[in-house]
Amino acid sequence: ITGELIATCAGHSNAVMSVAFSPDGKYFASGDENGLVRLWDAQAHQIIFTITTSKRFAYLAFSDHLLAIATGGDPYGESDGSVQLWNYAAGQMVSVLPEPGSRVAFSPDGKILATSDHRLITLWHLEDLKPFNSFSNEDVICLAFSPDGRFLAWGTDSGVAGLWELTRQKPTILPPTPKPAGKVFDVAFSPDGRLL
Repeated sequence: ITGELIATCAGHSNAVMSVAFSPDGKYFASGDENGLVRLWDAQAHQIIFTITTSKRFAYLAFSDHLLAIATGGDPYGESDGSVQLWNYAAGQMVSVLPEPGSRVAFSPDGKILATSDHRLITLWHLEDLKPFNSFSNEDVICLAFSPDGRFLAWGTDSGVAGLWELTRQKPTILPPTPKPAGKVFDVAFSPDGRLL
């Protein structure tokens, strides 16, 4: 990694809210504040297809064959949205989840999808698209799985972060961030999964 700019991909006229890469690095997707989503060829830096949603604020996540798109929430996790699942290689929508969601994350093995709305974090089995666990937490604005898939972490608009070992029924709520940091806009694990 040299730090040199590789390319500038101009494809949105509104603020980009989310960018995500496919696990194989061949594609990336971008979503903007008006709910417009573009899938890009990561090598050619060209748009492959565009998805126009009917709701604002697109947030994205990839598995090895699915692109999850959450729209209709807001940047502060205070409203519900909806979640679409797309087969990005085929350019086809395969499902809309029956429950609201404004943020999304896939487990590393692609078998579990985590969603959050303004009051609930939900885990879904992708095999049958059925929820199998949930936890109440308000105003979630980011989600991330650990590299081994054992933990789900999240952050909230109120400065609270949580860590859920998925073999346990209830998660651990971490101490609030010191003011004026306030909001936890993003969470990420170290590559070995030992640090959050």
